[in-house]
This record gives sequence, C-alpha cells and structure tokens, in this order.
Amino acid sequence: MRYVRGDAHRLEFDDASFDLSYARYVLEHVAEPARVLSEMRRVTRRGGRVAVCENDISLLRVDPDCPAFESVWLAFQQYQCTLGGDSHVGRRLYRLFCDAGLSTIELSVQPEVHWHGSPDFTAWIQNIIGNVDSGRRGLIDAGLCREEQIDTAVAELKGLLENDRASSHFMWNRAVGAA
Repeated sequence: MRYVRGDAHRLEFDDASFDLSYARYVLEHVAEPARVLSEMRRVTRRGGRVAVCENDISLLRVDPDCPAFESVWLAFQQYQCTLGGDSHVGRRLYRLFCDAGLSTIELSVQPEVHWHGSPDFTAWIQNIIGNVDSGRRGLIDAGLCREEQIDTAVAELKGLLENDRASSHFMWNRAVGAA
C-alpha cells in the first residue's frame, strides 16, 4: 500500500485504475462532493465498487438533554457550512451516488451508541467536547456563539461523564454503489 496526496476533486489516476474506491469522512469537508464521487467512479473499473462513510451530525443525541450543547451544536453545523463543508452530507448520499452515475446503490447506517459505563462512553463524550473546542474560536469570531455558551455546552457534556444514567446515540451514514 502507498499513500498519495492529491485533490479529491481531480484524482491523478487513470480511468478504471481500482476495484474499490473508498472515502471516509471526506465528502463533508470538500467543496464539491458530487465531483469527488464522479472522480471516484471514473477511477473505479466497471463493476467495481465506490464506498463512503459520512456524517450527518444533526443525528447526534445525548440523554439527559443538554440544551446549551444542542444550541452550540447547531451553530457548529452552520459554521462548517461557512467553511465550505457540509455537516449533513450523509443524508444526501443516495442522491449524490445517483448523480455520479453509480448503480446498485445500497445505503446503511452504523450506529454509534454509548452509555455510562460502556467501554467507549468517556472517549466518545471527550471526542464531542474536542469537536466543540476545535470550533470555539471560529464560532465566536463568526458571531455564531458567545464564549459563555460554549463553556456551558462543554460543562453540560462533562456532566454526562459523571451521570450514571447518561447515554449518546449517533448514526454514521454509509453508501456503496457499482461503477
């Protein structure tokens, strides 16, 4: 295996070079996800597979409710849009695959379910806190949140770590299609 750095909008590979083209958490960060999928289809041999796993971060739920976090999370989604990304691209995978000319498309979800005491609960909540903190300066500079809102959201999430009845649910969106 070798890694090649490049632009997913313009892959520097010959047509039909691969049996499988796979992207994970890429489409949410590119300017033109449809073009990236078209490129993936172009470099995949006829009958080969194009597969992706993507986010729709609006599908994140925590219990008990964390209203400050939910408000900041909505702002986070808006902020990603201002950066040229699409935090909801996962819900559009079927249409994007159809538009890219892929066939025999199959959609699926991968649940990400954690509860207090489960092996990855702490890491999952800390990951969400990390996402919020990574956008802190941008959210504030864009006027989407105030520092206090973000602090309150992070405090709510940290409170989940101490709550023996807390849980979180999320769904990763997946699609596979034939080139």
